[in-house]
Amino acid sequence: MLLLLLIITGCAQSNPSTDATGFLCEKQDYGLVEVRELILDSDGTIKKLISTSRIEFDASQSADVTIEDYQMFLAQLYESLVSQDDGINYSSQIIENIIEVIMTFDMVQISDSTLVWLGLPIENTQNRIIVEQYIDNLESNGYQCKTTTATLG
Repeated sequence: MLLLLLIITGCAQSNPSTDATGFLCEKQDYGLVEVRELILDSDGTIKKLISTSRIEFDASQSADVTIEDYQMFLAQLYESLVSQDDGINYSSQIIENIIEVIMTFDMVQISDSTLVWLGLPIENTQNRIIVEQYIDNLESNGYQCKTTTATLG
């Protein structure tokens, strides 16, 4: 059983007219969570997938995730964002907005079969279409997608 958490951001890319970026969180057996950066190209396929952080939850919690676990995840995601050298400029404002958006969703209510898209508004129209195509593809494969947004400060 996997819990997929996809965070789509409007971060600047080396080629913003064709790329969208996000973070994929996979909850696997034994409480292991791996966070990966993904870049979607112009046709909505995954162009690049980078392992950024491995996070362990208490395996005894099974599918349940506590608020404390979630706060730990946010802290590690923040550290992962600010420490990686991948040419993408993650400003403190972007990171704060990512965290703000995540905190508006009660993670405890997410089931293993649900993909949750916690997205900042993507101003570039082509990027937004890419993301929508990606989400549509996930929904057609049986995932339930929920969305929430926040405005950039």
